[in-house]
Amino acid sequence: MALHSSSALQLNEGTQLTIYTYDSLLAYPGYDYIGNFSAYAGVPRDSINLVTFSDATEILTRSAVEKDSPQADVLIGLDNGLVHKARSEEILQPYVPSTIANIPQELINGLANDNLLTPYDYGVISLYYDKNRVGDLGNFTLSDLTDKQLANKLVLENPLLSSPGLGFLLWTNAELGSQSPEWNALWTNIRDNGRLVDSWGDAYNVFAAKESDRPIMVSYTSSPAFDKCLYNDSSTAALLTTGESGKVRGWEQIEGIGLVKNAQHKALAKQFIDWFIDSNVQDNIYLNQWMYPAMSGISIPACYNSSTYTPEDIIPYNSELTPQDITQNLDKWLNSWEELYVINTNTTPLPTWVFMFGLAIFVVVRKKYSE
Repeated sequence: MALHSSSALQLNEGTQLTIYTYDSLLAYPGYDYIGNFSAYAGVPRDSINLVTFSDATEILTRSAVEKDSPQADVLIGLDNGLVHKARSEEILQPYVPSTIANIPQELINGLANDNLLTPYDYGVISLYYDKNRVGDLGNFTLSDLTDKQLANKLVLENPLLSSPGLGFLLWTNAELGSQSPEWNALWTNIRDNGRLVDSWGDAYNVFAAKESDRPIMVSYTSSPAFDKCLYNDSSTAALLTTGESGKVRGWEQIEGIGLVKNAQHKALAKQFIDWFIDSNVQDNIYLNQWMYPAMSGISIPACYNSSTYTPEDIIPYNSELTPQDITQNLDKWLNSWEELYVINTNTTPLPTWVFMFGLAIFVVVRKKYSE
């Protein structure tokens, strides 16, 4: 269903490019991608209008609301779980960057083989835990979360509102089979004993607060590398399903950058996309974005290797849950998850688009103008 709203962002007269992304993009400790692109392209920094949201789901929702009169030129952060909704809403147009040769074809195919989005990073959804508070969890499968005591330590994100939350749902579907008895047992126990929040930031706040006693959260395999690389802290670890031959398994999230359909500043938007998937930005992904860069040939920092899995350790489930599977079944999967969660409150489940529309009404859009 198309979403419409009379609200629109008011752009400065000198605006040459508007970018929608999430507020944590390249933020810790920080790579100034707006300032660096300004210098590269020779455009005034204050002519680049950066609008940030708390999660990629909000980017999608806002863009769908505005699609008849788009305000953004570039979207950064939609992933291989959200691209299907973006395609059905027709908010993007295909674009093949001049720097596309930097990106492995398997990442392109895993995100959008029609070039609706171009990968700029990828990561693997995992459990992230504090060893000092929960001990060493060792070998693991998702079925372990049917244990009440373990689920009682977990905080996770709502898949209707959060891209990592959606990634975790896709992981459970791929490993257990959607709506299988094992899937129902897992999600029933998480519903009854876990803590569900709206976003990754909300989950981290709960995880970090020792009084909440939730030392396990849904995050990424790179999260322990953040602690190790910046603070020399080895107290956290990532947890994936233990597979065969020493390999582990999880859901690979591929994040993309895309050109808005009917963008007002298309030429500069294309230049920005080309620049974003070149070494200017890609060299900064590991230690500012805390994901794996999409560009080939960038060396992984030693502090990653000493703190978490490397991509070579992991066999993603994505080959078993293809983009076609997600396109055909995502709404059904979200509805099934939602129905299971609302059983506990005896309320009538609402269609997914209602949640998205409500989010669009209440979303707070924060404009960041670089000084």
